[in-house]
Amino acid sequence: MPRASLPQTESPDPYLKARALATRYDTTIRSINTLVALGRIPKPDLIMCGKRYWKLSSLEASDRKNTAGAVTKFAGRAKLAAAE
Repeated sequence: MPRASLPQTESPDPYLKARALATRYDTTIRSINTLVALGRIPKPDLIMCGKRYWKLSSLEASDRKNTAGAVTKFAGRAKLAAAE
C-alpha cells in the first residue's frame, strides 16, 4: 500500500544558513550575530546541532518591515555617510 505524501508546492520555503545570510546582506557572519542581537534580522527559525537556519520568508518579511527595505550594516556608518 503506497504511503500518502505531502503535497508539493511550486516554491518551497528554503532554510538559509548564516553564511548565506552574510552573502545576502554583504557582510560577515560575525555581523549577522550583531544584527540579530540588534533586532534588524529575526532570530533563527531553527537551531539544529548548533547550526542556525532562517526561513527565506521570515527574512523577506523582516526586510519589508524595515523602513529602508534592507538591512544596513551599522547605524554609525549610515550616520557618517549622511553627514558627509
